[in-house]
This record gives sequence, C-alpha cells and structure tokens, in this order.
Amino acid sequence: MYLKVRLPLPVNSNPAYIFPQQNFNSLDEQLSYTAWLIRGFCDYKDLIDRKLISREISTGRQKVNMCMEQYDRIFRCYREPSSPIDILHYKSTANGNERTNYKEHIITFVVFTRLDGVLLSQAEIAKQLEKVVKMSGIGDNKINTTIGGASVGDRDDAAKFWNFMKEDKQNQESFNWILSASFGVCIDLNSETKWSMNYESNLVHRGLHLLHGFGSKAMGLNRWYDMSIQVKIVLERSPNSRCIPESLIFLNLFTLVVRIILAKITAI
Repeated sequence: MYLKVRLPLPVNSNPAYIFPQQNFNSLDEQLSYTAWLIRGFCDYKDLIDRKLISREISTGRQKVNMCMEQYDRIFRCYREPSSPIDILHYKSTANGNERTNYKEHIITFVVFTRLDGVLLSQAEIAKQLEKVVKMSGIGDNKINTTIGGASVGDRDDAAKFWNFMKEDKQNQESFNWILSASFGVCIDLNSETKWSMNYESNLVHRGLHLLHGFGSKAMGLNRWYDMSIQVKIVLERSPNSRCIPESLIFLNLFTLVVRIILAKITAI
C-alpha cells in the first residue's frame, strides 16, 4: 500500500534513526570510518547470503521461530518511482556494488566491494572513496546537483523524470548500476547550519539534518531516497541512517555492524 503514496519520501515515508556520534578531525578520518562502515555492512550481508544469521524467536508466551525473509530482502530491494504506483525491485542475485554520494559537488558513484567474489579490504574500499571525492570536484556543479533531486519530490514527477532520462542509453545504464547497489552512502561535509551545544537541541538538529538535509542549499540533494538502506556520514558529526519499514531488522543490522567496526578498529 505504501508504494501508492505520491508524497515525497523525505519526512512522509522513510523512517530515520540517529546512531552514536563519531567525531572526525579530517576528511581522511571520515572516509576511513565510511570504508569500515561499508565493509561492516558487506560482512553482515555475507552472513545473510550464507544463511548464517541466527533465527529470531518471538517474545510472546509461546515462543515460535520468526520468518527471516526480510533479512534476505533488506539489501536487495529498490523503490523505483512510477505512476500510479511505485515499483519495488527485488534483486535475487548477490552483488558487490554500493552507491556513494559526495557533497560538495553532488555526484553519484558506484563503489565495488567484491573482486572475483572476494570481499575487498577496508583499505581498498577507502581508496575508492578517495577517488570519489577527487572525481566529484570535476565538472559543472549545477549539472551534478540536478540528479540529486530525482528521489526527493513528488513520486509522479520523479517517475516522469526517470522515464525521460532512461530514453538515453547511457542514463539507462547508469540507472541499472544504481539499481544493482546493495545500499547507499552519503558523505556530507559540514552544513552551514549551526550545531547547538545543548544535547537535546543538537539531537533535534541531527534528526532534521537526516530527514531533509535542510534543503537544496545544504545537504538535501546529497541523498538517494529510493534506496532501502541509506547511510549518512557527516564530517565531525555522527553517521545517521535511514531505511524503509524493516526497522527492527535494520536496528539489529546496524548494531552488529558497529560492533564489527569497533572490533576491527581496536585491533589495529
């Protein structure tokens, strides 16, 4: 039923979660953490693909095994805008692509996380992210930012946009790359808005930053709301995450991913 909703996904549909704050003193630290986060998600996805995730048990008086189907779907779904109802794609085969946005110049890249079926290391992923940042400074910023609004507005308008864009063969190929990604990562620089020293006010600010990015003049277009999982990494601020209704599953997923990251960073 939610695929029929024509309202913009930000605020109206996509739930959001704020996770523990991570402080970065430089862009290198931000990219390093982002690479660990990507690798952590890939490790978790690998466990799901190999059916190694422990089956959940209900919390009621009579304990029963829970269906684990949503775990299989969370990395494989993509919501494509369409009229009168959006299309929910399910990618039945595993892949090794993740989509990355970078702001200051908002442009979309695909980061590879597997080579010949083998997961790449954190360092190899970080190297790709460095190239993303470098390449994002090339070209006309106005042209690059236009694509960032493709998943932000009214769903019928978004459908018309993509129907037009996909008439071009190269655009169709680019869309297919995005569709193949397991999840999205948005690398935000500092917003021009001021962060409060008050904890509660700061928490509200972080939530708003996540929900809408404070519009097109700030980080609002450095997003891809059609992805099932979208993670924001903010320079000097915490990583924030967004997902579609598989909320409890996503919380379990992110908790384990953070544990994996901390264990690996501590071991260095």
